[in-house]
Amino acid sequence: MKMRAGELGQLSFSLARLLKGGVSLLRALKVLEEAFQSKTAKVFLKSIREQASQGRSLSDAMASFPQSVPAYFVQTLKAGEISGNTAQVLEELSLYLEKQESLKQKVMMAAAYPLFIVAAGIATLGVLGKFVFPKIMGIYDDFGGELPGLTKMVLALSPCLFPAAVLLFTGLAGMAWYLRQNGRWAGVLLAVPWVRGIFRAIILIRVSRLAGIMLESGIVILETVQMMERTFEIKRLRCDLALLKSKLTQGLTLSQGLAGADWVDPISRMLIMSAEESGELADTLNRIAKANEAQLEMTLQTAMKLMEPCLILAVGLVVGLMVAAMILPIFEIGNLVA
Repeated sequence: MKMRAGELGQLSFSLARLLKGGVSLLRALKVLEEAFQSKTAKVFLKSIREQASQGRSLSDAMASFPQSVPAYFVQTLKAGEISGNTAQVLEELSLYLEKQESLKQKVMMAAAYPLFIVAAGIATLGVLGKFVFPKIMGIYDDFGGELPGLTKMVLALSPCLFPAAVLLFTGLAGMAWYLRQNGRWAGVLLAVPWVRGIFRAIILIRVSRLAGIMLESGIVILETVQMMERTFEIKRLRCDLALLKSKLTQGLTLSQGLAGADWVDPISRMLIMSAEESGELADTLNRIAKANEAQLEMTLQTAMKLMEPCLILAVGLVVGLMVAAMILPIFEIGNLVA
């Protein structure tokens, strides 16, 4: 049983509201169990409530669902329970999960439209080359005569268009699956010039926001980095966090440890250094995440505005050439008939 991150965030926010309203934990869990429609959420809440009724803490009960509740969530909640801020920590964690889902949706929406245009263009070319073009050329052949050069070229390529489109789709899907399964997709994204900056911003936002929440709840920086290392699935990021953990154990500060991380820009590193001196590290990390998220949203919007007409123009030109190759022989047929 695995609960979605968005569902965990909604559950945490609702539980935080009930606890802040003075409702006891067991009663709040019972109310949520009745309110949520998802079967997964109901099973999750029922198990948490039963464990809580036996004297286990909320964090310990949630720890029994490692597939649904990340380690950082459990440890941050545990720190909140010790400090007496369970409701506040739950609310902050729910906002973190909400922000992560929102960021994920923005990136997916930014990537979906260009991919849709390219896929539609390739599919159109494949259908024209496989089904439409050969039939129309058969009609032209009945009239005899010499076909235009463009038509000859497209006619020679048409048998290859549909297989090439299928092979391209299959290859891209297979490559995406392989990179995802092996955790190497991050390295590919970091190698693409335009995507590299966006991907680095996403990493900085995720790390800064999560570290800020954990530090606010009372978890020390070394333990925060250790939990983040176990949390993130990106191999490149986990290596950077492992190196950071090693530097922290040697006595270096966070800003010094991040000196080799290319996903931390100089301004953010300087802000972290200043925050270490002023003792406002958690607040500064949250501000860094917020500022970079706003910048990322502007970048995605600008990219969409620039990419949309370029892709439409490119696909239109290619499809237009196909259509022109089919129309040009009509003039030749007119001359033959005349």
